[in-house]
Amino acid sequence: MNRVKNQKVYMMIFPLLLLFLFLAVVGGETFNTKLQEKLLVLDRGWNMSYLGTNRSDVKLADSKFGRAKKDQSVTLSKSLPYIKVNSACVTFRTVLSSVDVYVAGEKIYSYGHEYEDAGKMIPKHMNYVSLPEYYAGKMLRIVVTPGADDAFSGLSAVYFGSRTDLGYFLLQRNRLPLVVGTTLVFLGMCLIMLLPVLFYSGEKDFLVLHYALVSVVLGVYILCYNDVMTYFVSNVYVTTFMEYAALYMIAPVTANFIRVDLQERGIINKLLIGMTVLDVAFVVLAFVYHAMGICYVDSFVTPYHLFVIPQGLFILWAIIRNILARERRSKTVTMLYGAHSVNILLAGMIAFVFCAIVDILRFNYMKFLSGRGEVYSSISFITIGAMVFVTCLLCNYFFHCIDHINEASTREKLEGMAYADALTGLSNRAYCERQMDRAEQSGKPYVIISMDLDGLKSTNDKYGHIYGDRLLKGFAEILKSSFPGASLIGRMGGDEFLILLSEEKAGMASLYITAMERHIKEYNEKGDKLNYGVSWGMCDSREVNGTAHRVYMEADSRMYKMKEEHHRAGGDRHA
Repeated sequence: MNRVKNQKVYMMIFPLLLLFLFLAVVGGETFNTKLQEKLLVLDRGWNMSYLGTNRSDVKLADSKFGRAKKDQSVTLSKSLPYIKVNSACVTFRTVLSSVDVYVAGEKIYSYGHEYEDAGKMIPKHMNYVSLPEYYAGKMLRIVVTPGADDAFSGLSAVYFGSRTDLGYFLLQRNRLPLVVGTTLVFLGMCLIMLLPVLFYSGEKDFLVLHYALVSVVLGVYILCYNDVMTYFVSNVYVTTFMEYAALYMIAPVTANFIRVDLQERGIINKLLIGMTVLDVAFVVLAFVYHAMGICYVDSFVTPYHLFVIPQGLFILWAIIRNILARERRSKTVTMLYGAHSVNILLAGMIAFVFCAIVDILRFNYMKFLSGRGEVYSSISFITIGAMVFVTCLLCNYFFHCIDHINEASTREKLEGMAYADALTGLSNRAYCERQMDRAEQSGKPYVIISMDLDGLKSTNDKYGHIYGDRLLKGFAEILKSSFPGASLIGRMGGDEFLILLSEEKAGMASLYITAMERHIKEYNEKGDKLNYGVSWGMCDSREVNGTAHRVYMEADSRMYKMKEEHHRAGGDRHA
């Protein structure tokens, strides 16, 4: 048992090593496209005007801007570089804010005012601002107007370069979230499409649905947060809404997933159910308030974080407690299947929950305590944690399949031992009766042949039981070779045997019996002291109105009539 467990640990190390190699390659610069022209980060030397105060030589990454107030514009200005590039462009990210951009006093770009005028939440947006040909050395002025209180607490970096290079640069910077998020969504959709197949085949495994929900929710959030979803969905209002929906759904799908997977009872199960219900209620409340215009859906981020951090710590404790309990039980009770593969999955969930807590704490530190603001925070830990979780999920599924196959094989072996005749290897009486019942319940025609091996008693009396056993074993081999299409070949006990033929093979019964008599004749002609003879009776289920047992009894009655004929002809019959 320990050897099997250790093999699974070693097998788990390999995919994790592949995962970290994958993350190192995808997250590095190996596949970066070489930029055609120079790209600059316009981070220093800005003039900033906000709430009646003016500051000069501001560094955007450490602006100590504070938390934005609704409709209180912040104005940034700076001279553009004296660098000539084709299709010159500046790009920067705004959060729930409208934007106006001016070059040399002329407005060249505007975003978000249509949402303000309609009373809607202004979506998050990556602004690409094409510059006029005369941009070199001219004054660039950016006016950002928050659409809600606490819309942001820092100023995004401004990048300067050609439009093509900026697109490649931002895509390469988000390559890891793109790959991870797309993989998660694709995996989740595949699992969802697999559900009807499983239900049709009778495998009603609702865990697959939980796997799918967790995978899709995590993937959508990673894609939306990193502005990658805009490559697939052009409507920024939809992608922003999807981001908050996915964020708020992480808690309930995770809590319910843990509840189903831990299979705890008592207070822990009740607490997990309560957490799931409260999380769902939180999501519903957030979107109802948003739809009614009471407050925007982004207003719930901080309360959500305060709400889920204790949940995350509780989930970590519950998972670790469950794993330790499983390990203790495995030392006292033999746990053949499933336990260790579940532990692998739970270990992956531990990694994800821990990474999520780290990113939540980091986000709030950046927003409330750091001078940089949350615009410079990332969800890199969640991205890596989600990938580790999915790797563990796939390994769990792989090991679960292996365990299922081993369990089925073991069950088959045990059933074979329970339903096999120890001497001949044929099916025993219990299995014969079970199969006759199944044939009756199928509603299809079938044929039962009852056989009695002649000469067993005289062989035992003359040569001893060792030769009697040889006679039985030899006859069993004759039956196997003579009835290749039989649904069942069994020994009912002593010298009585039974053959069951399905509807498809019933018409070949006479041919099979002829083959049996030919094999008996060939064996007896060898001159061995053991000679074979058999009496048999056959009955088609369509001849008798009743149960399979009545069909068998009719076949048995016909067999005894043949046996009596053999006795009248002069003792046991030997072919």
